[in-house]
Amino acid sequence: MLEPVSSFVAKAVATYAIQKGVDSVINNVETFKKRLTKVLDTTIEKYKSEHPIPDEYGKFAFYDSKIIVEELSKYRLFGSNGYQLNVERISSELNKNPHIIHPEKKQLKHFLEFFERNVQQDDRLKELAVDETYKFEIFNIPGKIDALLNMLADEHSKAQKKVPKELTSIVGISQKDIIGRETDLKNLRKSLLEESETALINGMGGIGKTTLAAVYISEFYEDYDHIAWLTLENALEEAIAANYSLIKNLNLKDISPGDQLNACLNELRILKSAKPKLLVLDNAKSSLSSHYDKLPKAPGWHLLVTSRERIPRFHIMDLDFLSEDEAIELFEKYNRNFSSAQVCGIVNNVERHTLTIEILAKSARKNRWDLENVQNALSQNATAGIDVAHNKHKIERIKSYLSSIFDISNLTDYETYLLKQFAALPNQWIAYDFLIILLQKEELEWKEEFAASLENIYEKGFILKDEEADGYKMHPVLVEALIPRLNITFEDVMLLIKSLSALLELDQAKDNPIDKFKYIPLGDAVLKRIPGDTHAETSVLKNNLALVYKSLGEYEKARDLLEEALKSDLENFGDNHPSVAVRQSNLANVYSDLGEYEKARDLLEKALKSDLENFGDNHPNVAVYQSNLALVYSNLGEYEKARDLLEKALKSDLEHFGDNHPNVARCQSNLANVYSDLGEYEKARDLLEEALKSALEHFGDNHPNVAVSQSNLANVYSDLGEYEKARDLLEEALKSALEHFGDNHP
Repeated sequence: MLEPVSSFVAKAVATYAIQKGVDSVINNVETFKKRLTKVLDTTIEKYKSEHPIPDEYGKFAFYDSKIIVEELSKYRLFGSNGYQLNVERISSELNKNPHIIHPEKKQLKHFLEFFERNVQQDDRLKELAVDETYKFEIFNIPGKIDALLNMLADEHSKAQKKVPKELTSIVGISQKDIIGRETDLKNLRKSLLEESETALINGMGGIGKTTLAAVYISEFYEDYDHIAWLTLENALEEAIAANYSLIKNLNLKDISPGDQLNACLNELRILKSAKPKLLVLDNAKSSLSSHYDKLPKAPGWHLLVTSRERIPRFHIMDLDFLSEDEAIELFEKYNRNFSSAQVCGIVNNVERHTLTIEILAKSARKNRWDLENVQNALSQNATAGIDVAHNKHKIERIKSYLSSIFDISNLTDYETYLLKQFAALPNQWIAYDFLIILLQKEELEWKEEFAASLENIYEKGFILKDEEADGYKMHPVLVEALIPRLNITFEDVMLLIKSLSALLELDQAKDNPIDKFKYIPLGDAVLKRIPGDTHAETSVLKNNLALVYKSLGEYEKARDLLEEALKSDLENFGDNHPSVAVRQSNLANVYSDLGEYEKARDLLEKALKSDLENFGDNHPNVAVYQSNLALVYSNLGEYEKARDLLEKALKSDLEHFGDNHPNVARCQSNLANVYSDLGEYEKARDLLEEALKSALEHFGDNHPNVAVSQSNLANVYSDLGEYEKARDLLEEALKSALEHFGDNHP
């Protein structure tokens, strides 16, 4: 029994005597209390020795409960007034408490018989019992009540003195056993002592919040008279109900589950001590804010909370990621089988996420992984077979474990939608103003709740925020952990796909392809989340991304994307659709860049045939395909075919756009190159000078199109023996190309 039987008896005497109107209060209260206590103790100990009930975790035997003591006390106080021991009633009361090992009725009956026999053997107790004969022996009722209440207070005070320092099990971690966090520990101490005397350590899951709290306890253990640690898997009331040590140490075993929360918080608040007391609430949720006013706080308590969420009313202390040097040191603490440069790459690849670094280091050592295995371990959900301090059980698979520690079940539909967008975007900061463009906020039915939902997933710890730049992103470890559970589909990212297609669209007549390069990582990231998708909108994104890659000189990537786009469009539209012709033409141009001229020719002939059937021979699209096919013919040495097609294309463009349009200039440039191949250098020069003049007017003197025109004209000048002109133009073209592409571009 946690609280002395004498204390329970005292409470019973005070409570039930007063309930009876005090007319049945016994004389010689102290003597009666001691005798009744002795009988109860004798009964309990004798029954325990003869009929012991094995302990169960978090539960205690019925004979250790306050319910039994109260029932027997009432019986002895008021038995002569008709109060009887009722097995059914007592059994029902015992069964209401989930912490009591419920007795069988025969056990309970047997115990009551033990008690009655012990009472009958104590003649002095029988003499002192309350009876009708005492009705007229009432003495100073106010004084009697005060005496009983004082007696109860004395017993409560005695019980409090026995409360242990560690109200719950405590696990401390020495600071020497962790990497870094010295500054964080100082800031935490300052927060608890000097600022609010409450502190909420906030940060992403697995970053080290719980570890820091455990280190704090070890470092400042002697500064506190009492310490309690509760891990909040769910609500605070559930954590209290599940912590048998806390319930036991606060003498709350017989409190009903519904009353345990308030009773526990009240007992903590009134707990007396010379030094401060410390309460740690680990892994708290936002629901904790509803209990803020009831929680024990200053001046008697220091309240330390850890949470992934930014819970209102608490003093928040943000816990950042390890520095690069600390992250390397942490990895090498568990694994020294890699070079410093390799470890640096590993820790930065997971953006210095503490738990992931420990998992990778231990897994690599145990499984003898090489660098490639380590780099792919997270995405491939590699087998680990290790233990870490964060978990009580062995980690079997890395990605599966990390996924298990991030719960998304309580998110709203809007919050889940936003999480899917961030999981589909690359690992880079995205400013709010650009984010609302990317996600087409104005097209959302819930646009009025967009900003609040975004802030909610930040406050719940699912995305990171750069306050100064007003930017957001999701940590790469969290992305990998959540991807299997988010199940991103085309419908989830359709608006994002459309936005990126528009941003990546390259209009050769007016756009500088360099301005599109920054959108490449976004396009790649989104396509990675929907592999194999064949929707028409996805084909457009692949097409537009491929053309930007082509401008960058990444021809293989452009080819792969366009082959996928063409395959999808053939499935969606058939082989005689304008969209198919566009994909064929663009893919053919990339084949040409790769020197695969026969493949390019075959595709362009199909595209030209299709557009002639769909639009007739005087349509701008037809002119484009004629021009492209002509270039392939030229590369295949079929210069006459090339010339004929380009002259038709130029005539068409002049009719549709006039003589000062970028399309005309491009066609002039292509025809000039063919004239040059045919040895007609003067014709080539005249066309190229016109094309260069047009490009300068439309794009200025520092545009890639201008550099191409300069280079082509320089080649013709060289063929004509005008070497100084050729040199000057090539120097300008080279300078422009170096500025735009660097010295390693095709």
